[in-house]
Amino acid sequence: MDAILQQIHSLSTVEEIGRLQENLKNAHEVLHDHALNGGLLQIVAATLDQTRHSLGVLHMLAAQSTVLAEADMQPFFNQTRIFIALCDPVQIQKDTKLFVDVCRKFTEVATKLRGPCVMYAIKVW
Repeated sequence: MDAILQQIHSLSTVEEIGRLQENLKNAHEVLHDHALNGGLLQIVAATLDQTRHSLGVLHMLAAQSTVLAEADMQPFFNQTRIFIALCDPVQIQKDTKLFVDVCRKFTEVATKLRGPCVMYAIKVW
């Protein structure tokens, strides 16, 4: 995981973003394994900047969204809400399908959580 984080930090530039995208696609299994342990949301919050590292955050949120436990729904909602508000559109354009998948999961989670979360999800769209 440390190697992936290092790549996210060093390759999140206009010149290297394509290379980062390929590396993150190749690291899917590693991200998925960390997601199973529930650690990705904490890593995102503690080590990545939502704007500067948008592509890396996107891949981590996507990995976590595939194995989301009930206890992780609120943290996923909170982290994704911040991400949607702050992400860099240039980086997100490298994988718009993945972004849409994360946004769909965000909406699904907001609906399950009910309350103010649903209203926020509607405002985002």
